[in-house]
Amino acid sequence: MTQDPTPAPMAALPDPEAFRDWMRCALMVTGRTHTRTGRDLGFGRNTLRDFLGTPGRDLQLGTAAAVTRYLAEAAQAEGLALPPIGGAHG
Repeated sequence: MTQDPTPAPMAALPDPEAFRDWMRCALMVTGRTHTRTGRDLGFGRNTLRDFLGTPGRDLQLGTAAAVTRYLAEAAQAEGLALPPIGGAHG
């Protein structure tokens, strides 16, 4: 049996504003702060603060992936559910 060599379509990546909204929501749900998250991940002290506080500011994909993984793991450890990235947050 041969495998189809066509790669699976990539999931759509959120724009920075949608990721910023999700990150704020995920921080609230998990009870984490941007300061603690950045410190735990070894980021510069202003990396997440500047992203959250500056409209139009962007993050590198690796940084966004690390934040997503960190918050998802925190939520799972506490039995919490995070909304999908780019989904409605309330």
